[in-house]
Amino acid sequence: MCFTNSNKNIDPKPSREVVELQNQLAFNNADWQIQVDQLTTTVEQMQQNNELLNDTLAREMNYIITTLLSEMTGAVEREISEKYKKQSQHTKGSKIKKAKFN
Repeated sequence: MCFTNSNKNIDPKPSREVVELQNQLAFNNADWQIQVDQLTTTVEQMQQNNELLNDTLAREMNYIITTLLSEMTGAVEREISEKYKKQSQHTKGSKIKKAKFN
């Protein structure tokens, strides 16, 4: 093997066009990073809003279900009470009629 001494620069200075392209690429990378950061912040805010909405929805659903059950229970209790009163009145009326006829 023979090594020669050379005064030539193996890595010559890049051309003006290459430098401009590198600068543009660096600018675009910085701009893209800013946009990615903004989008990341937006996504995080949307996730927080989604969690708040889910919590609110769960509370509202719980309130609606509780209210419906309460109303249904009240309606059933009123219906049973009315039936009991009717049966009670019917039974009392029958006893009174029997007593009058005897």
